Amino acid sequence: MSYIEDAHYALSCVEFAYPPSFPIYSAPIDHVMQLPSNDASMLLYAYQPPTFYAPSSPIDIEYPPVVFSAPTTLYPPSPHLEKTKDIPSVCLTDGCHAPIPWRRGHCRDHGGVKKCGRPRCPRGPQRGGFCITHGGGRRCSMDGCIKAVQTAGLCKSHGGGIRCGADGCDKSSQGGGYCRKHGGGKRCQAIACDKGVQRGSFCAKHGGFQYCKVDGCHRTDRGGGCCDVHRKNLACAFSGCMRMARKQGLCVAHAKRYVTTRDGVEPRVVGGPQMSSSNVSSPHSGYEHSTEYAI
Repeated sequence: MSYIEDAHYALSCVEFAYPPSFPIYSAPIDHVMQLPSNDASMLLYAYQPPTFYAPSSPIDIEYPPVVFSAPTTLYPPSPHLEKTKDIPSVCLTDGCHAPIPWRRGHCRDHGGVKKCGRPRCPRGPQRGGFCITHGGGRRCSMDGCIKAVQTAGLCKSHGGGIRCGADGCDKSSQGGGYCRKHGGGKRCQAIACDKGVQRGSFCAKHGGFQYCKVDGCHRTDRGGGCCDVHRKNLACAFSGCMRMARKQGLCVAHAKRYVTTRDGVEPRVVGGPQMSSSNVSSPHSGYEHSTEYAI
């Protein structure tokens, strides 16, 4: 084998001297200057710096075995519950699985903050361990009203809470001591617009709305993701309530105090009827209310 062939062979073997994780690469000699053959001992190699390429063949390397240790906590969560952080009576802080004395929230090391007992609800709890939206807290003392109490045992609709400061106006204050009509509450951020905010800091005219979720409907959402037309069959069966039905044809608040029967809506009593019929007529809508479509 000639000197030039020896050089080619030596450089081509460099790539096998290192593991795959060490990117050493080789390239053929681009230029060779050879002296006269009568003085082979003085043969000089003049070549450009090598260009590096990926190894052409894998090398078997033994890696250390992976050791799995046992969980260090006494309360290891399941993968599903860890994803939603809705582990009953366990701290909601990531990586913490300490027990807590309330239904949902954080342990005392992480603030001791209580949360509504409804999974994924970020609100604080009221009386009963739930927020106002999910049935917690005190309710209005007016017969049939399930709205939250503001003052004197009454909700805003029945006279509770702070009233508008404008002369002759008895509407509830929305912010700043006035109702929406007299400037209370948040105002639309569009230039020269003084209307009340609907969604996202804008009024309905300037984009503060969303469309009905029913395919093909271009009406605006009036609550629960549906327009006034499509939410009628999905509304609570209790007379006068426009909240969306959640359980047995009733909203969350009414489902705690009433039950749907074939004759309509009746107060819930111990040992009384607990199952709703397939169709219950909603007094305020004029439509047949089917629990199949309750959301």
